[in-house]
Amino acid sequence: MSAVAIFTAPRWGAGRIKAELERRVGARLGAEVEIAELTANWSGAELHDVTLRLADLDARVDAVHVSVDRQALWSGRVEVVEIEAVGGYLHGSRDALTQIVQELRELEGEAEGAHGWLRRRTRLTPDAVELRGLSFTLRDGDRRATGSMAATVEPAQRRVELRVTSLVAELGLGRPLRAASLRTSLEQRDGELLFPITSTLAGVAAEVDENIAVAGVHGTITAHDRDATEISVDLAGGFAQLGANEEAEIEGGDLWSVSGRFARDLSAGKIAVDMAAFELGRVPEVLASLPVVESDLATLGGHLEIDFGDGVAQLDGKLSLAGLNVSHQLLARDVVRDVGFSVEIDALVDPAARKLSVRRLAVQRAGVVLLVRGELVHARVREQRRYQVDLEIPAVGCQEVLDAIPRELVPGLAGFELEGQFAAHVNVDADFADLAALKLDADIDFEACRVRAAPRLASAAHLNGGFVHRVTMRDGRTRRVGLYAGSSNYTPLDAISRYMAEAVLTTEDGSFRRHDGFNRSQLEVALRRNLESGKVRLGASTITMQMVKNVLLSHERTLSRKLQELFLTWWVEQALSKQRIMELYLNVIEFGPGVYGVTDASRHYFGKHPGELSSLEAAYLASMLPSPVRRHVYYCDDQLSERFDQKVRWIHDLMLERERITAQEHEVYAATLISFDPYERGDPEACLEEIETLMAATQTQRSLSGLLGDGGDTGDSLDAVDWGATAPSRTWGVRPPLPVFDPSGAEWFGPDGERAPGQRLEPSLPQDPFEHDPANSDAPGIPAMDE
Repeated sequence: MSAVAIFTAPRWGAGRIKAELERRVGARLGAEVEIAELTANWSGAELHDVTLRLADLDARVDAVHVSVDRQALWSGRVEVVEIEAVGGYLHGSRDALTQIVQELRELEGEAEGAHGWLRRRTRLTPDAVELRGLSFTLRDGDRRATGSMAATVEPAQRRVELRVTSLVAELGLGRPLRAASLRTSLEQRDGELLFPITSTLAGVAAEVDENIAVAGVHGTITAHDRDATEISVDLAGGFAQLGANEEAEIEGGDLWSVSGRFARDLSAGKIAVDMAAFELGRVPEVLASLPVVESDLATLGGHLEIDFGDGVAQLDGKLSLAGLNVSHQLLARDVVRDVGFSVEIDALVDPAARKLSVRRLAVQRAGVVLLVRGELVHARVREQRRYQVDLEIPAVGCQEVLDAIPRELVPGLAGFELEGQFAAHVNVDADFADLAALKLDADIDFEACRVRAAPRLASAAHLNGGFVHRVTMRDGRTRRVGLYAGSSNYTPLDAISRYMAEAVLTTEDGSFRRHDGFNRSQLEVALRRNLESGKVRLGASTITMQMVKNVLLSHERTLSRKLQELFLTWWVEQALSKQRIMELYLNVIEFGPGVYGVTDASRHYFGKHPGELSSLEAAYLASMLPSPVRRHVYYCDDQLSERFDQKVRWIHDLMLERERITAQEHEVYAATLISFDPYERGDPEACLEEIETLMAATQTQRSLSGLLGDGGDTGDSLDAVDWGATAPSRTWGVRPPLPVFDPSGAEWFGPDGERAPGQRLEPSLPQDPFEHDPANSDAPGIPAMDE
């Protein structure tokens, strides 16, 4: 049957050619081919519902229109002018598709090379092939792409223009990439694709995190060889909230651009990232996902160049941020306004070695510069990690440093006026293969700063005088602790058993008598132990820092509180004597639910004056400090657990080892038992229930105490206080005030350090407990570990 007869006698020719096409193409491709319907006429042929099935490929074309040259038919020739395929789908693997394309090329070659009358009377290769509306899903390992495809093929020129819309590509990065459109042209010569191949993209969006995506991205990506070992990019775009109209153009122009040429494995090349300063109000979706408020006018901009070579990326650039208002519970209680700074970076990144080498990182705000240098190796194997960091703040005015901190981060420091110059240099070297050799060197020149003026509540006159301290308990109840002579909550240091001070020096801060408020050796110990455990398990809080937190600040867990604590610790060490710091500390520290200060604690647990405490009782009270509410359970049970009793006696033994008590004192009290006074216990079940209630603390309740916080100005002047009144230490009962303490026969030190007459023990003790510090107590205080 002649080819011309197929079109001139369609009724009987169409059926035969349909069957022949299914057989020949199916056999050549090794696939199942099915044509639902084929019709032919003088203009050409139409194929409907053409399906092709392989083991890893399933394709269907809704309609194929084949147009032929009608003039050629009159001369007995069939010349295909155009083929148009419309609609359908393509699902399968990239390898299967590549195989099909190769087989079709060979089939085309066979047709062109056929002999005899068929070759002379047919031209099956059209001038153009149009493909429209083909949806596709392609897989390549763990990568996957879906979308809608259209193409224009010019067989004679061996050229294809490919157009993809609604592309969603999952590239194994955890987050998909979307593109509204992608257009590229492919050209072949001598059987090989010509390179470079440039793809033009528009409306691209890619997730940055679970909330934010780069969006409205447009530009070009060029592959310079078949395997795309070298790539060029020239892209620009903006940002959007995930789920928003990511294809929309960015109002007012692009917010960032990326350009450069680099090897796909990042072994060579260069990329430049530019972000002209723009107002964040132009990206409301981004602002909505951040912990910020009223930041539409905040600006962000910068430039970064990345040079690749030998698998290492060199970063060189600058970023500036201004006018951001941040609201986050870990930052501060209130909105921190006008956050802004500039960053300059010169660093090397080695992804294979998981190493970051910072040659220079400069963070600057309001004239204060923080310089960072160092090398961080964060290997997958923990023992191969090493962090070497050098931090420096070059000399700058002390007041400038204070002014550079946003006011909302340090509200309690309002009113401080400083003079002098400040400088700091800190070096850390942590080799995880030998954390015992960790080094922490700190040279912080606090001494050059001087306080010209201080706010009233933090002034030396106020802290050295009498005042009322308000405490907000974890369940919202409040307590007022009178820190003045005559208050039933207050006992001066010289009337407190010396064992109490020695006990807290043993557990909390062994070098309290000598340091300036900061225990640098304990900072190193804490850093080492936290790195060993992989989480924060140990702090380096000194007694001065704890006193500042309890008297001047609060227990809220924020960066704000910590910054103020550091400054006020430095100030308190200048303004107060060590004796006064210890006196305030012992009179405000929490020893149990609603039990604040050693006066309440001595009365609550033992029914005695704090001057009568034994060394073992003092060791017990010191052991309460890390967890005063949780450990109150032993009082509710009226007995210590065996394990906690061992802990208390270990502290007592440590007091002897560090020469804080004599062997005679240790022997006498070690033979005794901790015996609680039951007066304030009440119902044991109610006692335990209160512990459970208070353990459900909230961040808000933690933030309500302190002279410089919400608990600062209670409105109580000393003149308005009933100096003889007794504040209840518990909510379920009020015990009568203890009689005035008579030091005769008690174990305590008077103001001159002499042992009181009639004392039962006569150990050789120093006259002033704040002047003697044996060498073996140089070690930092041993924190009482959690059970």
